[in-house]
Amino acid sequence: HLPANMPILPGGVASPTREGFAFVHVYKAAGSTLRDLFASFAYVCGASWLALSSCTSADRCIPKFAVADREMFVPDPSTFNKTVAADFDIIGGHFRIGTFDYSDRTLARRHITFLRDAKARFVSGILFHLKRNDDTEMSLEDAVRMIKNRVIGSRKADEYWSKSLTYLLTPEQAASLGTMAKGEDTAKATALMAVQNLVMYNTVVGMTENMADSLSILRHVLSGPGLETGEDTKRRLDDLFDKFSDRERQESVRNRSDMGDRSTTSVLELLEKDTEFMQTFNEYLKYEDLITGYASRMHELQYREVTNSLR
Repeated sequence: HLPANMPILPGGVASPTREGFAFVHVYKAAGSTLRDLFASFAYVCGASWLALSSCTSADRCIPKFAVADREMFVPDPSTFNKTVAADFDIIGGHFRIGTFDYSDRTLARRHITFLRDAKARFVSGILFHLKRNDDTEMSLEDAVRMIKNRVIGSRKADEYWSKSLTYLLTPEQAASLGTMAKGEDTAKATALMAVQNLVMYNTVVGMTENMADSLSILRHVLSGPGLETGEDTKRRLDDLFDKFSDRERQESVRNRSDMGDRSTTSVLELLEKDTEFMQTFNEYLKYEDLITGYASRMHELQYREVTNSLR
């Protein structure tokens, strides 16, 4: 059960010298939007933002770009390490929750992550790879057939989809997976670890299906101590978040039209007509659904607290 008093403001660590944020970018869950939002936020507030890629550990990441002192630049990847990352107020990328923990407590990072309905995220990921590989000739029916074959084959091998575990297990937990047997018991145990991590790290949770509410939570959480909070900055922050709310609505429509008949929505509509397959699909995704369902409840609780604080 969720704690009734799930905190919204940064906290949970003993007397840190500084507080910051770590955006854990779960695959196919609003990452591009949030990278742009954090960069824009850094410009508006005079904060600093670092986008990372290819993180295998805190000291082994490739910096994509950064914003500091209202200037954009690319940090030198040859000198990047955990100490360099500590200089930034917000860092983000495809890294595991807890990757940038600091044992000396000089810096406490509040984690932020966004999730999405598991079926939509699974289908969107496959369509993204098809598009990236320039496989534009595959019809809607062929894409649906390929997805069915992949899911059925995975279930025959007693596999469960676990993409979010790439991000929501700590590096130490992930290292221990090699010693665990495959199968449902492990799938369930690791999903529960991920849920526990969301709570233990006091994670700010956004849901792509509720972007307006998610941006309201972010607006509240990011307006913390240590940032410029004059009336002009507050006005520009309101304008910034309004702009991103409008952009997200427009991109939702454009993404569907850009994919033509082979959109996530159209593929899901066709899959759902096969009730026998959907039983297999639901079984394959059930531990992703467990994580997403719990995250959604955290999100709802956080949004309720934000709205109550504004009354």
